[in-house]
Amino acid sequence: MLKKVKYNNLPIGWKYTLVFMLIIILFGGSAGTVSYLIKNIGNGIHVVNTKSDEAIGITEMGSLVGAKSIYLLNYYYTGEEENVENFKAENQKFNDIKNEVEILLTTKEQRELLHEIVTSDLEINRILNFYIVPAIKNGNQTSAATYLKNADQLRLEAISKIDALKEIVNKERAQAIQHANNRQFYTFVIQIAFAVASLILGGILLFFISRNISKGLQHVVKMNDEIAKGNLSVIKIADERNDEIGFLARAANQMRDTLKTMFEQVERVSVSVSKRSEMLNGTAREVKTGTQSKLLSQWKNLLQERKCRQRKQGKYPVPCNLLQIWHKSQMKMVK
Repeated sequence: MLKKVKYNNLPIGWKYTLVFMLIIILFGGSAGTVSYLIKNIGNGIHVVNTKSDEAIGITEMGSLVGAKSIYLLNYYYTGEEENVENFKAENQKFNDIKNEVEILLTTKEQRELLHEIVTSDLEINRILNFYIVPAIKNGNQTSAATYLKNADQLRLEAISKIDALKEIVNKERAQAIQHANNRQFYTFVIQIAFAVASLILGGILLFFISRNISKGLQHVVKMNDEIAKGNLSVIKIADERNDEIGFLARAANQMRDTLKTMFEQVERVSVSVSKRSEMLNGTAREVKTGTQSKLLSQWKNLLQERKCRQRKQGKYPVPCNLLQIWHKSQMKMVK
């Protein structure tokens, strides 16, 4: 009840303003959520790029291990020192890429595989520097061939572990791509959901507010119509609310009370005037009747006096039948 009273106390403009603000807040929440998800998409893309760099670096390491084996084999067959120099150059590249890849690796399994790859590569370098090169220089091809087989075995182990590490990184890369796509899809869905929810919620609130206002106005209009028809006994409308509808309701109720009071006063005055008019009419009739009777009496007296004078003077009297006729006519006039 308290919430309803507070709501009805709000001006109509404030009600629509609150709905508009709520819609803005929902859109703001949508924008914030989408921004957060976009940031996560950016992080996911960064992870994808990192995994791509890891895969590229690991692939280059495998190529460098193969290139070193080729230079090692060429040195075995030709004995040229240039192959050793090229081997060392490729080994430097291998170490540089290894350092870059090592920073990007995130799991213990990946680091262990990289450590095993590096261990195999170091063993190949040790075999070249301490066994194959001296054997070639000493012309001991048989011993050099034995060490070359050992180096080739180490190369195969390193390549196998490089492939295993690359497979793990590629799998993580695929997962990162999938996560990025999922985040992109969720971002789109959430954005649409917030927009639809904002429109639906705003529409529902506007509908109920408009219906509340329209219902209040209908009561006021209905009461005014009844008053315009002269029905001042119409029931008052509720005017507890303090918004514009409440102001109109109180004004309509006050107008109804004022008009009713005025009509009651006019009716009382009309009854009083009617009674006084009847009294005046009665008085006028009494005055008229009394006046006519007085005149008749005076006329009769005059006729009697004239008759007496005529008798004294010896003149002819006024005929009695003529006097009776005049008397009857005067009585009819009185009636």
